[in-house]
Amino acid sequence: MSDDNIPKKLYKLLGADGEFYYSEEPGTLGGNFIKKNDKIYGRLDCPVALASLKKPNSTYPKYRVFFKDEATAIAAGYRPCGTCMPEQYKEWKQRQSSHEKKLSDNTPKKLYKLLGADGEFYYSETPGTVDGWTTGKIYHRSDCSKTKSELSLGHLKETLVSFKDEATAIAAGYRPCYFCLREKYTEWKQRQSSHEKKLSDNTPKKLYKLLGADGEFYYSETPGTVDGWTTGKIYHRPDCSKTKSELSLGHLKETLVSFKDEATAIAAGYRPCYFCLREKYTEWKQRQQ
Repeated sequence: MSDDNIPKKLYKLLGADGEFYYSEEPGTLGGNFIKKNDKIYGRLDCPVALASLKKPNSTYPKYRVFFKDEATAIAAGYRPCGTCMPEQYKEWKQRQSSHEKKLSDNTPKKLYKLLGADGEFYYSETPGTVDGWTTGKIYHRSDCSKTKSELSLGHLKETLVSFKDEATAIAAGYRPCYFCLREKYTEWKQRQSSHEKKLSDNTPKKLYKLLGADGEFYYSETPGTVDGWTTGKIYHRPDCSKTKSELSLGHLKETLVSFKDEATAIAAGYRPCYFCLREKYTEWKQRQQ
């Protein structure tokens, strides 16, 4: 998306389908998704939100979103703020309690919680045959000595999951355990090395790795004109003195990305740098308020 194609007075809103879009009308409600399992919407003058935005080095702006109306926020999976929308929050809380009670009443007593190939949990009357750790995404046999040792020390208990079978674990993106599935681990490692070599061989020598508006990397024959840090989601000029200073100290190198242009950086959810784009940062800050 180029600068010429972006209207100057459009507002970026989150739709009921969880996708962002641009509107000529500003949102009437704000929201945040700092906690993935607790998405909250509230009034634009919510004191908690305003306080969070004013905190130094706050990550709150990174997760800030806006909605056309309350119905859209609810459809997108957000719940009311307990501070600025106490009545709506109370009603939501009562519905949640009622829903959880129904689930509890209807849940059979002898069901096993398993992780599916799509990464979602479900209940089964049959126990899983393969266990795994979400830390590192590793699957292992139920009698794995390494797992037993870690559990006896009080480690990894919260990360333990079960799968229907090995195929499900692999489909969910888990790799074999080095300790109890050594042969399969070796085969997996060889496939990884082969795959990485193919990627390396097929990558053109003079392409530039850029970050797109959808948050995905791609290669281009033309270098980017705008750089950014994934930490804080900030974009800046290539000659930014602050960036040069941080890089000279060995900081932020791993978080540095490039964009085709400023419009792409904005569409990817990045905000202007305070140091090298002060005027644009001030405009952005005012819109955030």
